[in-house]
Amino acid sequence: MPNFTPRLISSSTFFLQDENGETVAKDIQPLLPGRYFVVADGTVKKTAEAAFARSMSFQSGTREQEFRNEVRERDGRCVVTKEENLGKELGDWAGFQAAHIFSLAFEGQWNTQG
Repeated sequence: MPNFTPRLISSSTFFLQDENGETVAKDIQPLLPGRYFVVADGTVKKTAEAAFARSMSFQSGTREQEFRNEVRERDGRCVVTKEENLGKELGDWAGFQAAHIFSLAFEGQWNTQG
């Protein structure tokens, strides 16, 4: 039987409390075994849908360079913060990186599952 970790989907922000009512810190540490309470203003539901683990995308090669150049040409700014790159006409992209929002490591899943 495969190892399954349930995941939660919430329609609003939420936080966790332990059995003593203490708020659990949101950090990169895994939760210790125990009982936790989800505190949220909206709805929370459990899902069996698998979440993809974070992964590093490929950093070199012609394909990555083409992607980077196309993103720079198309956007000319950070699409997350909307910060314009004032040095783009000079080819200065310091502080700006092109990123795959959906990791190339999971390209197969994207193509088959949309």
